[in-house]
Amino acid sequence: MRIRSAARPCMAVILILLLVLVIVQHRRPSRTRAFSGSNAGLSEEEMDLLDSIKFEDLENILPSSVKHKTAILVVIEVETRPAFYGHALTSVACYARAQNYEFRILFPTNFSKECRHKDVYLRRHCVVAHILPQYHTILYIDADMGVVNPKKRIEEYMDNDAEIIFFDRFYNWEVAAGSYIVRNTQWTQKFLKDLADYERRLPRQYHGTDNGALHALLGEVLFGEDRKSELNFCLRIYYNLLIPEDLFTFEACIRQMLGMNNKWGKIKILKKGTAWVRDNWMTNTKWSPERDFMMHNWKITQLRKYMGSDLPLMLHGPSKGEWFLPFLGMFRLDLCTPGNLTWNYDPNLIETTAKIERKLQYLYDRIERDRIKSLARMIEYL
Repeated sequence: MRIRSAARPCMAVILILLLVLVIVQHRRPSRTRAFSGSNAGLSEEEMDLLDSIKFEDLENILPSSVKHKTAILVVIEVETRPAFYGHALTSVACYARAQNYEFRILFPTNFSKECRHKDVYLRRHCVVAHILPQYHTILYIDADMGVVNPKKRIEEYMDNDAEIIFFDRFYNWEVAAGSYIVRNTQWTQKFLKDLADYERRLPRQYHGTDNGALHALLGEVLFGEDRKSELNFCLRIYYNLLIPEDLFTFEACIRQMLGMNNKWGKIKILKKGTAWVRDNWMTNTKWSPERDFMMHNWKITQLRKYMGSDLPLMLHGPSKGEWFLPFLGMFRLDLCTPGNLTWNYDPNLIETTAKIERKLQYLYDRIERDRIKSLARMIEYL
C-alpha cells in the first residue's frame, strides 16, 4: 500500500509533464512565416525582416532622364516567396542604390505573349531579350546571387569589343547560363531569343535545360560553318543524353572546340576565377575584399550558423549548398544611399587573397582531372 501511495504523486507529475509536451508540440505561431524548421540561428527580428520583403520595394528605378543605363536583372517565378532569396536580393538592392545602377525583378508572367516557353530556365532568357532594348547593358543574375563587395563596379568586367560576356563556371567546365553581361544590340537580342527558342530542339530525354542548350547554340553560332563535322559529333552526344555525366561530356566536347581562346567576335567567356561571381562553397563562404564581388547560392533554407571562429577554407557542412551569412545583421535599404559603401561584415569570413587563390588553385587542378575523364568518355560515341 505504501508503494502504491508513493507512486500516485509520481504518476500525476508524469501525466502533467506529458500534457505539457503535447501542448508545446502542437502549439503554432500566431502568424505564418515564409519558412519553418531551421532558420540558421536568425533572430526573431531578422526573420520578421525577411518575411516583410516585397519585390517591388527592392527594385531601384532610375529616372528616365538617365541615358545609357546599366541594369541588374533578376527573372523570377511569380509564386516565389521573396524571403527565400532575401539575403541575396537585399544585398543587390543595396548595391544598386549605392552604385547608381537600375535593379529590376521581373516575372515571366508579364511576358506571357512574347515568351510562351514551358521551360522555366530558357524562358528567362526570352524575358531578358525583350527587356534589353530599354538599357545599354544588363547584368543578368540568378536570384540566389548576392553582392559581398559593393566597391566593385560592373564595368570592371565589361569589354567594349564584346556584346555578351559569359564565364567559365569554376567547379566544372560549363559556360555558366545563370549570369551574363549583355549589351543591347540587334545581335544579342536575337542570340538570347535563339537560346530561349532552343526549347523546340531539346533532346527528348535528358537535356540539362539552358545549360545544355547554351553550349549547343554556342557551337552552332561559332563553328556551324567551318567545323561542322566536329560540331556534329558533339551534338550526337547531346541528342543521346541519359544522365548528368553525359551532359558533362557534351559540354567538355564543346569546350574542347573552343580551345584556349576566350573571345570569338561578339562573344567573350571569362576564364575560371576571373568573373564577377563564384560559388561560395568553394571557400566555405570565406571571401577576399581584394578579389571577390558576388557569391552564388544564397538561399535561406541552406543558411547555417557556424560554431567557433577558426573556420577552415574547406567546406564546413556536408552539402555544397550550405553557407554562412558574411554580414553582421540585415540590410536597411533606407541607409543604402549613393556612395555609401560601408557594410558590416563578419570578420571570421574575410580571408586573404593569397589563401583564397591557393584554395581555388587546388580545386582547379582537381576539376581539370575530372574534365579529362569526361573527355575520355567521348570514345563511347565514336
